[in-house]
Amino acid sequence: MCKAIEVASWFINNDYIPSNTKSGNLKLNKLLYFAQLISLVKRKKPLFKEELYAFENGVVVEDVRKEYYTNYSAFIDKAKSDNTVFENDELDILKFTKEIFMSVSSKELSDLTHEHKSWKDNYEKSKTTKFGETWYNKEESKIDINDYFTKYRCDLDLVESIINARQHSQDDSIEDVIEVNGVKFYYNPSELNANDYIETLKLFSPEDTAYTLYMDEKQGLVIF
Repeated sequence: MCKAIEVASWFINNDYIPSNTKSGNLKLNKLLYFAQLISLVKRKKPLFKEELYAFENGVVVEDVRKEYYTNYSAFIDKAKSDNTVFENDELDILKFTKEIFMSVSSKELSDLTHEHKSWKDNYEKSKTTKFGETWYNKEESKIDINDYFTKYRCDLDLVESIINARQHSQDDSIEDVIEVNGVKFYYNPSELNANDYIETLKLFSPEDTAYTLYMDEKQGLVIF
């Protein structure tokens, strides 16, 4: 099992452009978080051993977040000189995470983690109100990695649906498209008939101009 700092260094050396800002720190931590969850989905085990914490702006790896914030220049210099050799399956996880999430903004990544039950439960657990003010207990925000295989299985299902959608979008057999309210939906006609879901597509609130449709055994219709 590798270290979170090694994973962070890999992203920094593979197209992640760091910046000495809260947004830069946030995005790097979200890449770590999704790499960890993708590893749980695809390998059934963690990628790195460091703890995850549910903070206000989503899930973070506190050791990396703190080092990035307090010693930015030294952190980046050390990352750029890192020469960690990853196992093939670890490298596959890193490349897959980069492919899916590198181009996504820090805010969008943060919003994605806010959909996860693991964040909601542990962030709320960390909050207490005293004398009309809200206080946070960092230790109470810690997420037990083993819980993802039990009470937070739903979060892994969400990540798995993203993985499957990405794989389907790269499938050459996806050759048909339907346009609804000016938005194009690509799909595999041998897998589903988009006209059967026309009413759902009319109600869909898009943030982009094109999406992929596919059927997932657990989620049903997935729009990605």
